[in-house]
Amino acid sequence: MRNLPGYVRGGSPQIEVSSWLGSKQMAVLPVVSSSWKVTDEVDVKVPGSVEFAVPNEPEWRPLTPDHPLARFGQQLRVRVNERGEWVTLGRYRLIGCTPSGDVLRVRGLGLLHILERARLMTSLQTGWVTKRAALDAIVGGILPLSVTAWGGSLPPRLWEPQTSRLDALWELLESWPARAYVDDLGVLCVAPPFTEEVPLYTIAEGVDLSGIEPVPDDRDPFNAYVVSTQPEGGAAPLSVSWGITSGPMSYHGPYGLNPGFYSSPLLPDDRSVLEDIARTMTQRQVRQAHAVDFTVPFDPRMEAGDQVRVTSPSHGIDGTGRIVSIAHDGIRTSGRVGLA
Repeated sequence: MRNLPGYVRGGSPQIEVSSWLGSKQMAVLPVVSSSWKVTDEVDVKVPGSVEFAVPNEPEWRPLTPDHPLARFGQQLRVRVNERGEWVTLGRYRLIGCTPSGDVLRVRGLGLLHILERARLMTSLQTGWVTKRAALDAIVGGILPLSVTAWGGSLPPRLWEPQTSRLDALWELLESWPARAYVDDLGVLCVAPPFTEEVPLYTIAEGVDLSGIEPVPDDRDPFNAYVVSTQPEGGAAPLSVSWGITSGPMSYHGPYGLNPGFYSSPLLPDDRSVLEDIARTMTQRQVRQAHAVDFTVPFDPRMEAGDQVRVTSPSHGIDGTGRIVSIAHDGIRTSGRVGLA
């Protein structure tokens, strides 16, 4: 949750989208009124997107590599001015600028897209190294880093050429366990997995809430995970499981047992760490199993990953969960909460 003391939902924020090439600000873009939207998600490899329109005029057509809307490494910073205070909503890699009548449609993706496209040109070999050392090798200085997840060491691992750095990062995070996100300043943050903390705020029917709907979902999410090591030298693998034992997804109840399985050469020979990994993977599945969509007046404080309480007597909903996706457009904030 972004820190905006005394903020009241609603209002008409001023939007500012600026284009950057390296450390140089190229331009503040003339965003067409009511054309912009930013999104964010958790539990996906490339979270975050922005889309907006600018006038289709010669000045804004990207005809040279150093134009503010060209696709030669340009990044977009999105801020809103809410009651005299600038709030950054995110930074994005510019991926498209397409003519559409009187406007140019501009699109950007979250900065983890940079790691996704920067595949390894040679093999990457890590020995018995710290998790931070492996992280530094995978990211390769492409994004600035901030690490708050606990440390430890990892078994050797070889990633072949053409492997996506993002795929390697995801494997590392699964084996840590940890989560990664890019903050509003463009820093790649590696943090401990989500915990079931006290809700930060309430999304309540009749209190600014203009819409709430249960999410129909035909997926069959796992309610347990079995995590196994792949030791070298032919030693027997070590497997640890963790599952949901209470509530509607308990494997003791009508839902039944539906386990997922995961193994990786990066997994340590440590039961407690393997249990943490199995728990993290199971809880990620649970976040998607019972979800509701909501809409409130524009509120830039709300972020993907926030733990919230949702109450809607008319739908029989009263529970806590995590915002797994969110969208801001200056008029409204909408999103999805995965209820625990």
